[in-house]
Amino acid sequence: MRDVKFRAWDSEKKQMARVSMLGEEEAHLYKVTGETWVSPKHYVAVIMQYTGLKDSDEKEIYEGDILSFTTEIYYDGVYLETYHIEKVEFDEGSYWAGGQ
Repeated sequence: MRDVKFRAWDSEKKQMARVSMLGEEEAHLYKVTGETWVSPKHYVAVIMQYTGLKDSDEKEIYEGDILSFTTEIYYDGVYLETYHIEKVEFDEGSYWAGGQ
């Protein structure tokens, strides 16, 4: 079973925060340092869910992250390598980078 984790991006403060609890009325957000943020109702934060995957450096990948990766295809004697920079998105029950 994968971990269910969230983080939040405060675009006003340009800081990432850990989310300790989510609810309909409020969210309790913490700076990465562990300090409590004051009154989360005064700003809008983008909530991102952990995908359950890690990158090649073992860093957790969250919805909304930007990934760079290479795809390789060998077809009918031709080798193609394509470099991608894509945003991780959740659609139709799965996480995707670069569309479906």
